[in-house]
Amino acid sequence: MTWWQAYGRDKAINQVINQAAKQNAENPVNEETQVFTGNYTPGTKPLTVVLLPALFVGDWMWEGIYNRLNAEGWPVIQFTESISLIDRQTARSINRVAARLLEATRQHTSQPLVVAGDSLGGLIAFEFARSFPDETAGLVASGAPGLNLKVQEFARNLAQDVTSPTEFADKFLGKLLYDPNAHDIDPERYEKVVEELAEPDNLTSMMSAVRAISRYNSRKIVMEIDTPKLFIWGKHDEITPVEDWERALPRMKNARLVSFEECGHAPMFEKPDDFYRELVTFLNELVANMTPEQLAQAEAQKQAIEQAAAEVNAIEQGSTGQ
Repeated sequence: MTWWQAYGRDKAINQVINQAAKQNAENPVNEETQVFTGNYTPGTKPLTVVLLPALFVGDWMWEGIYNRLNAEGWPVIQFTESISLIDRQTARSINRVAARLLEATRQHTSQPLVVAGDSLGGLIAFEFARSFPDETAGLVASGAPGLNLKVQEFARNLAQDVTSPTEFADKFLGKLLYDPNAHDIDPERYEKVVEELAEPDNLTSMMSAVRAISRYNSRKIVMEIDTPKLFIWGKHDEITPVEDWERALPRMKNARLVSFEECGHAPMFEKPDDFYRELVTFLNELVANMTPEQLAQAEAQKQAIEQAAAEVNAIEQGSTGQ
């Protein structure tokens, strides 16, 4: 019997959070400050794509998609931090996480947004559309939990008989991807994730986020969202099975779902070509249906970027002339 089973999931989560918080009460790193660091690239398209972080992964899972969007002129932003690396006060509320991500995004662009997230990032995408519908032109979600108890079962099994952060990370990776050996995972980055998981502050934030996931009513919320939705799933997702979302899809508004063979919980990483094709098709559909107000907002953003670039160029030319 694991400690999750002995004490109950909520009691176990509370125990970990409280113990870690007590040990680090004097640590200023875990105060609520500037939460997310955005990596933004402007573009010529009228929508900005926001690639949302997940529980353990920030930007590196999205790098291939980010680079391709950038190369084709889509304004795009991704974030360095995973949810486990932010302060626990923010991590314990999906609404607060979404608000902080919007705040960080608006430091770079005023364009309409298309938010894309995997796993916990998928729930954050739902929250963007629910809480900030005027800001959100569309959402893309994969691996989002909440339609059954599979995620809670997964968390219990993942924690069972684990004795080190490395063992935990290896076990998680084996469930995350359909075939981990088929992907070139940077060993330095992987080791960094393992080291981060070992930090008490990050453990506190991780468990706070797990609690937020368990309390988020994704079934109810996603049924109420009018925002255009694209679900991209792996047919072999063991954590959040696609069948649950296929059954729920007919009751949703303005939604479609595609799924890929030989793909697990991270389709943007496991099937980047297929994922990118579906994503860009969706983006072009959204652009074709933009309102005059949204197009005007995008054009104003484009002109501001061009003006700023011209000013920088003039300064650089002046410096060269001197």
